[in-house]
Amino acid sequence: MVLGFPPQQRYLFLGNYVDRGSRSIETIALLFCLKLRFPKHIYLLRGNHECQHISRHYGFYDECLKRFSRRLWRTFIGTFDFLPLIAILEEKIFCCHSGMSPSVQFSGVSNLQELKDYVMKLTPRPTEIHTSILMTHYTWSEPDPEVKTWEQNPAGLGYLYGASVVDDFCNRLKLQQIIRSNELIEKGYEFFKDKRLLTIFSVPNFLGSFTNDGAVARIEKIPEHNELHCSIKVIKPIMKLRTKMTGRMNIAVMDSKSTRNPEEVAEEQGRKEA
Repeated sequence: MVLGFPPQQRYLFLGNYVDRGSRSIETIALLFCLKLRFPKHIYLLRGNHECQHISRHYGFYDECLKRFSRRLWRTFIGTFDFLPLIAILEEKIFCCHSGMSPSVQFSGVSNLQELKDYVMKLTPRPTEIHTSILMTHYTWSEPDPEVKTWEQNPAGLGYLYGASVVDDFCNRLKLQQIIRSNELIEKGYEFFKDKRLLTIFSVPNFLGSFTNDGAVARIEKIPEHNELHCSIKVIKPIMKLRTKMTGRMNIAVMDSKSTRNPEEVAEEQGRKEA
């Protein structure tokens, strides 16, 4: 794990654990095992692929059917229906899989406790994503710099939201930042609206066909300033250095401010292993 192993570190995952390659079963099984072993150090939010309809059409259903059984897929789907939708870090950072919801903006919610109560009321678990408007918004809506407030998402689910929506949400609930995922980002991370919204994509060399970096956000508490500090770890894929086929990707992990060449980092790691 990029930042160290639990219980020394705590991890929050933002969803889409399946349909993202040929080893979805191993990925979600490992995450569930880690959650069982370290329940206070591993947290899993729900993504838009942790649902019956999407996972049936994008690979996870076929993988379960081919390697095990339909029953296994149904067991996973039943578990996905219990995954939480949002996380709030130290009352400062709001985390979800994808986006904002106009339902929340126009509901009159004015503080974090009201938000928690509102989300709990409208998303009782177990719940399928498509049966809940709020769950659909948080797992499908996306930021768009060309949108002022709200526009219908061309994907057909959720909305596109603009910078003013991010400002309103953070100001009203006294939040420092929003962190979300759900988008392939070439450099692994991207800021929106003066860094008030951060998009993280943690998989480098996505599906083996993209040359993107991955990234992980590290959150640290700064008591003297009563705020959280967010730094980025960039994961660089170094595929060409591997001479034989293995199940492990060769990667270099770097701070976002690092100026070192990723190939130099990988070569150094190779010398240490030798």
